[in-house]
Amino acid sequence: MRYKPLRLDDDEFYEFCRENDQLKIERGREGTIYIMPKTGGTTGMLNLIINYWLMP
Repeated sequence: MRYKPLRLDDDEFYEFCRENDQLKIERGREGTIYIMPKTGGTTGMLNLIINYWLMP
């Protein structure tokens, strides 16, 4: 896959996230955008349990 780098300012990134709210989107410190599907079902339940265990 070939693509041109995507450079978004804060407002553009916010709008991009709003338009794609079905995905989990994060931006790293260096500007790299990470796109992941939201978890659901069993994975979501396991994440909930892990978060509960990690709470102080």
